[in-house]
Amino acid sequence: MSDSFADVHIAYPIDSFFTYHVPEGMELRAGMRVMVSFAGKTIMGYTALVHSRKPEDFETKDILSIVDEEPIFDERLLDLCRFTAESYCSYTGEALAMALPSGKKGSDRYKAPPEKNTERTTVTLTPEQKNVIDKINEEIGRGRLVH
Repeated sequence: MSDSFADVHIAYPIDSFFTYHVPEGMELRAGMRVMVSFAGKTIMGYTALVHSRKPEDFETKDILSIVDEEPIFDERLLDLCRFTAESYCSYTGEALAMALPSGKKGSDRYKAPPEKNTERTTVTLTPEQKNVIDKINEEIGRGRLVH
């Protein structure tokens, strides 16, 4: 079996993809998210193309792992993200990252904020604070409080 390689976009402001080696036994398809080593960090990438063309001018790194069991981007969405990046002076990797629902994003930068605690808690006021609250409530009752 011949070696496989993948063109991977990353969510950095870089106008290109990076070619990684697909380790033997790894079942990778276009549209899947992968973990790769980039600039000394392990980050998430987006597979644009899987092929057998070995780069001649550099050594490739292995893809570390596959995040998804099935592709999360189909060919139409990959094309739309490429088009968006070209049309709006952006980058394909960033467009792919933004196309993901927030629960699927691999960065804290894109995650929804945590839900707020809605349980009631008891607050103990100082006498001075209680006095201020009482005065505010009196003014509300008189209809004289202006916001």
